[in-house]
Amino acid sequence: MKSNKNDAATTPDTQGEDPVPGRKTTVLENHGYTLGRTIGSGSYATVKVARSERHECDVAVKIVSKFQAPADYLKKFLPREIEVVKGLKHQNLIRFLQAIETTH
Repeated sequence: MKSNKNDAATTPDTQGEDPVPGRKTTVLENHGYTLGRTIGSGSYATVKVARSERHECDVAVKIVSKFQAPADYLKKFLPREIEVVKGLKHQNLIRFLQAIETTH
């Protein structure tokens, strides 16, 4: 399985209608990701396997809770982590594809 993180595009929190009556699609589903199993978790983030329709491959999605994460992490460390990961280029490392920011 080729694991990739998420092109640095920040997208507003939007949800659409799901083909299943009464169910709204998630933000990730609206961006072409189908979530799978959890492969890691911490105090305020969870990493899941997902399928990217756009990239036609399995990816790793890191979901960070804005409610559980400390403010300094969200303002200082998370942006720094994203910039570092975006710059990584090596066959044995993940490739950053996209960042999606929501209101929650």
